[in-house]
Amino acid sequence: MNSKLKLQVCAEPQPLYEFHCRHSLAILLAITFLGAVIRFLNLGNFGFEGDEVFTLQKVVGPITNERNWPLLFLLSKPIVWLLGVSEFSLRLLPAMLGVLSIPAFFYAGRKVYGELPMLLTGLFIALNHWHVYHSQTARFYSAVFLFSGLAILLLHTSLYTAKGWTSFLAGLCIIIGVGFHPTAIWPAIIFSIYCLTSIVVPSIRNSLPIRVIVGFYLPLIIVGIIAIGMAGDVLPTIRRFSEAKVSSWGYSGSHVILGWMRGLEIPVLILGACGLFSMYFKHRAIAYLTLLYALIPIGMLAAISGFMALRQDYVFSVTPVWFILAGSVAGTVLSSTSTPALARYGVILAIYLSFLPSTISHHTAKSTGDNRLAFMYLKQIANSHDTILHNFVTGIDYYTGLQSEHIKMNKEYFLKKFKDIESSGKTTWFVLISSRYGVGNEFLENWLAHNAFLEKRFDAKRFDYEVKSILIYKFVPNATKMFYSNQ
Repeated sequence: MNSKLKLQVCAEPQPLYEFHCRHSLAILLAITFLGAVIRFLNLGNFGFEGDEVFTLQKVVGPITNERNWPLLFLLSKPIVWLLGVSEFSLRLLPAMLGVLSIPAFFYAGRKVYGELPMLLTGLFIALNHWHVYHSQTARFYSAVFLFSGLAILLLHTSLYTAKGWTSFLAGLCIIIGVGFHPTAIWPAIIFSIYCLTSIVVPSIRNSLPIRVIVGFYLPLIIVGIIAIGMAGDVLPTIRRFSEAKVSSWGYSGSHVILGWMRGLEIPVLILGACGLFSMYFKHRAIAYLTLLYALIPIGMLAAISGFMALRQDYVFSVTPVWFILAGSVAGTVLSSTSTPALARYGVILAIYLSFLPSTISHHTAKSTGDNRLAFMYLKQIANSHDTILHNFVTGIDYYTGLQSEHIKMNKEYFLKKFKDIESSGKTTWFVLISSRYGVGNEFLENWLAHNAFLEKRFDAKRFDYEVKSILIYKFVPNATKMFYSNQ
């Protein structure tokens, strides 16, 4: 009996990084509490930004004409019903899912990576301003991060233990993640590439049991069959995608990569690269899979961003890999017996302190540049019959009760629009987001300089750089010289 028990215990694989941590539960609770404080701080104390207004429309109204999948809106409806419509209630679910990623990743990854690396991973996530930003935004990115990260960790576990039920759970996580946003499919794409690679790479093929493959694809196949059975509901959504005009948001590959690097921050990228290198000597199959996760999505995104409406946020589903690898290296440094303890703790502390400026600065920008200030100012001085134009300053209609129009950034549009403005005889307000590079269109800036008056400027500042300004221009007919006549 004892010998059999001993064999069973020995058969259970040990973590890649055999670092155990005393009082791990207490430390995990402390890190989770820290992450919650950072994310719930001022959660409802700044106005809706960007695409949050689209979430508002879907939650308080019917979920129609939405290219993203509806799980965020469906789950937010009962929260709004209980708490009322507010910035806090709409951001509550993303914030909770953002906090949940810390303990969820710990328990999903400790069998492969060990307790200490996963605790340090959680601390990286807790302090990362990119993750904090998306946790405080009423959109789906924190959900995509959570479920895609769990899928990655469960796939690592299934490869490490050769158990099919963990890969089955990974497939379920991908299905849930895709219910929030299609970009959660990245882990499935990467794992499919990995499976194809195993055909020609013996070291991968030998570490990839068929039960792991079957377990992963089984839930995806089941859901696919259900989707085919609901083809009457699915086809209109696919048709909207196929018929949509392909457009670009002006991001180049370098914009995407630099934005991704800034979001992850340099310490995570450096430690992650070191972790990827060291993992190659610990478990080659997992190292190959992780390498695909870490590099292919951002490379593909950068390659196609110049002619499609994509940005670095769309690779958010695979960023957990970098946090996990960074945590594993940080655990290695902290557990080294050949280095004095003071030096080890000093290095780790310095790494984590490097995150604080951007994390604190995130909250500074929200408090100094609350866009509700601009909306309330406009509500006080504008009349119901005035024309309001904006360059994606969302929420004007919601906060002011006034109708507004999103302007296009091309010269032909402006020439026609300016003539319409003058012939209407109405006062026109321009509410414009401006960065250090202006409002995004030189022709519009020149026209405003000659024909309109800057009424008010609202600046949003961070410690490290100025994020944006909201400029409110006023155009009064017959009060200025017409600019377009000389064009």
